[in-house]
Amino acid sequence: MAISRPSKYDPLIDHLKSLGTHEVKLTFAEIDALLGDKLPPAALQYPAWWANSPTDPTHSWARRWTAAGWLARVDLANERVTFERAGSAPPPMRLIDLRPTHHEPVMDLVERAGIDVSGWALTADNVPVANPRANPNYCYNWSFGSPMEGFVLCLWYDELSERDSQIVSDNDMGHHLQTLERLRSEAGPDAAKRSRLSQQIRRAQEFLYAVEESRRRNQPLQVIINAGVRRDDVEIGEASSRVAFRELDYEPWYVHGHDEARGRWLIVRGVRPGADEDSTPLPVEDDTSPGADDARRLGTIRVRRGQAKFRADLIGAYGGKCAVTGTRIEELLEAAHIVPHAQGTNYRISNGLLLRADIHTLYDLHLLSVDDRYRVHLSKRLMLTDYLRYHGAELRSFPTTSAQQPSSIYLKERHDRFIAEESAR
Repeated sequence: MAISRPSKYDPLIDHLKSLGTHEVKLTFAEIDALLGDKLPPAALQYPAWWANSPTDPTHSWARRWTAAGWLARVDLANERVTFERAGSAPPPMRLIDLRPTHHEPVMDLVERAGIDVSGWALTADNVPVANPRANPNYCYNWSFGSPMEGFVLCLWYDELSERDSQIVSDNDMGHHLQTLERLRSEAGPDAAKRSRLSQQIRRAQEFLYAVEESRRRNQPLQVIINAGVRRDDVEIGEASSRVAFRELDYEPWYVHGHDEARGRWLIVRGVRPGADEDSTPLPVEDDTSPGADDARRLGTIRVRRGQAKFRADLIGAYGGKCAVTGTRIEELLEAAHIVPHAQGTNYRISNGLLLRADIHTLYDLHLLSVDDRYRVHLSKRLMLTDYLRYHGAELRSFPTTSAQQPSSIYLKERHDRFIAEESAR
C-alpha cells in the first residue's frame, strides 16, 4: 500500500492531537510558528480555506484535522482560528490512520514525548558530538525514558493489529531476545556479528524493562510507530532494520498482559487495564520497595551513560582503568553504582566503581560482586566462562585517596545481596 506524502500541515495536526482540551485558539502567527512556514494567501483571505471538509480530495489539510477529531472556525478580521473537538470525543482511530507518513529524527520525537535528551549531546566519554540526533549511543535504541519520566517504545506498524475495535501490539520481544542470545552463542569467531548481536540484546533487554516497569506501575506508555524494513529472526545479526517513516502517537498505550511461556506482551492503544488485571497504579517515587532495584537494573544499564559527571569523576579516581579488569579503553568504561541508583540519588565517588561495560552488566545482574575486602566474586553460573580469571582476584585499579575509595559498608550491603541471589540460583 502506498504511503501518503508528508504534509507541511502535519505539525499543526500533531499539535492538535497532543492537546487534552476541548478547544484551542491559535493566531495565524502561532500557526505559522508551528508550521515553520507561512500560511498561503488563500488562508488569510477566504473563509472557505478553513472549511471542515472530510471528503474533498483537494482539501487535504482540512481532511487531516477533521480525521484527528477537530473542527476549525476562522476569524479573518482578527487573524485567529478556533479549533474545537468534533462532539464529545474524536472519531475512533483506525489502524490505517496510524501508519506513519513522514520521517523525523527519533531524538525530536523522544524529546516531544517529555523524555530528557540532554545526554544525546555527549559521547560516552563526555565529549560533545557534532550532531546529537545521530548519536549512536541513543538514536538506534528501541525504548527510551525512565520510571520517573515514563517510557517511549518503538513499535513497527506492520506488527500492529486491530482486535475487538482496539489497536494492539501482540509484542514478542521476549522470544526475540531469546533468539538473539542463541545466535550470539552460535556466532563463533565472528567478532563483528557478536558485537552487533550484543547491541541488539541490550536494546531488547531495555525494551522489556520499559514494558515490565510500565506494567508493574500501570503507567501509560508512549509509542513511536515505525514503518520500513524490519529484519526477521532469520536475518537478525546479519543486518539492521531500516526505518523509512516514523511518527509519535499522542494517544497513551497500556500493557495488558504477559504470556511468559511465549515471551509475548499485549500492549493496547488508549485502553487502561481493567480491575481484574490489578490496575492499581504504583507510585513513581516507590524506589525503596523490596526488590525495586531488580525491576530497574536493566534500565540502569541503559541510562548509566547519561551520568556524565559521575563517570568523569570515577575515571579520574581510578586512573582511567576498569577496577576489575584493568582495561584502559575509555569507550568501554562505565560508572557503576554500588548502592543502586533506584534506591536513592548518590553520586559520591565512594558509591561508585569504574567498570568495563560487560563487567558492569554482570554487576547489575548480581552475577559478579566485589566484597568489602575488595575481592571479586563470580556467580557459579559463570564458572565455565572466560570470566573465571577474575574470581577471587583483588581489584586491579583502586583510588589512592581514601575519600574516593569505595565504601566498605556499601560493598558489604551489595555483596550480601549477591550471596542471597546465589543461594536462590
